[in-house]
Amino acid sequence: MPDNVSGLFAKARQIAAAATPGKWQHVTAGGRTEHYVYAPDARYSSLPGNPSPVKVAWLPWSPDGRDDRDAEHVATFDPSTVTAMLEALESAREFRWATSQTEWRRTMKDFDEAESRVRDLLGDGR
Repeated sequence: MPDNVSGLFAKARQIAAAATPGKWQHVTAGGRTEHYVYAPDARYSSLPGNPSPVKVAWLPWSPDGRDDRDAEHVATFDPSTVTAMLEALESAREFRWATSQTEWRRTMKDFDEAESRVRDLLGDGR
């Protein structure tokens, strides 16, 4: 992984924390010519009592069908999903680092033992 991965993770976490919380949902309208992404459990804080969920995104119709796929992509990667993915990646990264450190220690121990045996065989018991 590049050196800036931690920075990218931190920025993604910051963006996710600032976004509308909760699961997001892809909804179509106008005979599937309009695509919306809503946060069904979130409400507009500036409109108390308004029963409408927060509209996270609107994607206009696209002749190649990308609008449907793009809206589904946006809805899939809501803040809680992104945060969970980041936590899993960071955990895997930490595990890999810890494992590599353990392997390095084992390798050095094996090297030290092998060096000691060679010295004993050569009669050089420093």
